[in-house]
Amino acid sequence: MKKWYAEYGEDVYITSDSLRLHGKKFENNGSKYVIVCHGYTSKAKHMAGFVNKFYSLGYNVLAVDARAHGNSEGTKIGMGWPDRLDVIEWIKLILTWDENAQIILHGVSMGAATVLMASGESLPKNVKAVIADCGYTSEWDEFRLEAKNLHIPWFPVLNVASVISKFRDGYDFKQASALEQIKKSRIPTLFIHGTEDELVPYCMLDELYTAANCEKERLTVKGAGHALSSSVAPELYWNTVENFIGRYIIE
Repeated sequence: MKKWYAEYGEDVYITSDSLRLHGKKFENNGSKYVIVCHGYTSKAKHMAGFVNKFYSLGYNVLAVDARAHGNSEGTKIGMGWPDRLDVIEWIKLILTWDENAQIILHGVSMGAATVLMASGESLPKNVKAVIADCGYTSEWDEFRLEAKNLHIPWFPVLNVASVISKFRDGYDFKQASALEQIKKSRIPTLFIHGTEDELVPYCMLDELYTAANCEKERLTVKGAGHALSSSVAPELYWNTVENFIGRYIIE
């Protein structure tokens, strides 16, 4: 898979927020596109399995390195909040290639939070559906959980860090909320989560799904840990994904 990814992908770049961001384009026939977003401290190339699967389904695929990850510039990991605007720039790039593109947004973990946050923005009608695999409700909620797991007193440490983020980066941890963004979204969204997720608790699926006012569907994968739903139950995972996006993509 790594060899296929390296050989078939074409390097592409955008500039967003003065940062040069990197992606890999896998060109296919037709006007169906997927933007694939990876998780925290990962890279686009680590999503090779997803890229290959979408490509085999006939999609053009754009796998992107989030800011401060992979071959993209940046020093601050934004947990999806600034990245949501980067997704908009990637969408714009696709539309320069094909103004009739039908675009799916797919993300895992931080990538899922990213596409959910992006879905609450004003996106072109070309964006047909969102797939959010084990996304968290907000940066605040996720950091508070991690502090608890590490036995670090979240107060006042988290509050201070959030204030610093507001001063330095222009947003605080509570503002970086997929939960609030999904309330504004009108894009059909598929929520996926494993019941044994040790990093992003399964209960966040219920919170996000309940908050969503768009057309929506949920998939629970029993026994799956964090970001492992597609590995634990690949047939269920991909059948659900195909059936869901098939409702909104015109062949």
